[in-house]
Amino acid sequence: MIVFKNVVLKFSSKEHFALKDISFYASKGEILGIVGLSGSGKTSIVKLLAGLYKADSGRITVNKTDLKDYLSTKKLQILFQNSDDLINPLRTVSKMLYEAYALSGRDPADYTTYQKKIIADLNLEENILDKKGFQLSGGEKQRIGLARILAVDPDILILDELYSAQDFDSKDSITKLLKNLSKVNDKTIIVVAHNLSVLREITDRIIVLKEGRIVEQGLTSVILNNPGHEYTRLLLKSENYDLTTEDIRKELI
Repeated sequence: MIVFKNVVLKFSSKEHFALKDISFYASKGEILGIVGLSGSGKTSIVKLLAGLYKADSGRITVNKTDLKDYLSTKKLQILFQNSDDLINPLRTVSKMLYEAYALSGRDPADYTTYQKKIIADLNLEENILDKKGFQLSGGEKQRIGLARILAVDPDILILDELYSAQDFDSKDSITKLLKNLSKVNDKTIIVVAHNLSVLREITDRIIVLKEGRIVEQGLTSVILNNPGHEYTRLLLKSENYDLTTEDIRKELI
């Protein structure tokens, strides 16, 4: 379980806040969604979890262990929106996946079976294994990046704008895979997005962020069917292309 307790993160000026007293949890076997427009604090949360930022106050724990200690176990893996850093342009996909798989401590004899299964699960053709990183499309890079962090066999997955470069069939394949990982393999998964629609089918609970604060959190079905905060209603209207001039004016003020 990941727990954020009263986490505060300031910008470098120390006069403005990226996150203001954030508290939430993500349980084992659960898919948690974090949603908000640009500047809401989503990326700050991801960078805190990656160890790239350090909170000014509050505490972040994973299974009751301080985050900085847990990160050394490699059991928390993050896929950022730009997955290029995970893709070596001159290595084949097969070699990239094997390098990650070797870190998991699993039997090398099982690698071929794993490789074929993960490629199929992600709606990729088997011949992609022989391609080098520079030969992959944006959507393929994103899915191979996901396959690579899954090869390490993490307990916790943080996925930032996972569907941004995917077509409909690939989105469906990824959703099925992640649901299986959470429910069957008891993985903790956090999916970060700016659009509620990508969280509708995959998450158990969602957190709605605005200007560094949580304005609403709860069961996905409850919040999407009966949003309690005006900002959540604005996001839903935006998803349905139903924003009025008055809605936009209120958001800008």
